[in-house]
Amino acid sequence: MLTPRERADLAAEISQRVLEALRAEGTPLLVDSVELAKRLSVSVSTIDRWTASGRIPRVRVGSVRRYDPADVLAAMKAEAVA
Repeated sequence: MLTPRERADLAAEISQRVLEALRAEGTPLLVDSVELAKRLSVSVSTIDRWTASGRIPRVRVGSVRRYDPADVLAAMKAEAVA
C-alpha cells in the first residue's frame, strides 16, 4: 500500500513520462488559457471572450478548458481571410 506522498510522487513521475513520450512523438500539446494568452500577447479575459463567442476553438478535458494552439491560429487566420 502506498502512502499519500508515495502516490503523489508516482503520479508526478507518470505524468512526466507521458509528457516526454508525447513530445517525442511530436503530438501537439494542449495549453491552458494563461499560456495561450501569453503566446498571443493578449489578456486571459480576451481569451475567455473569444472562447465564449466561438471565435477560437477549445477542447474540454474533464471540467477544464484547453486549447490546441495550431487550431486557434487556424481559426484566427480563417477569420482574417473572411
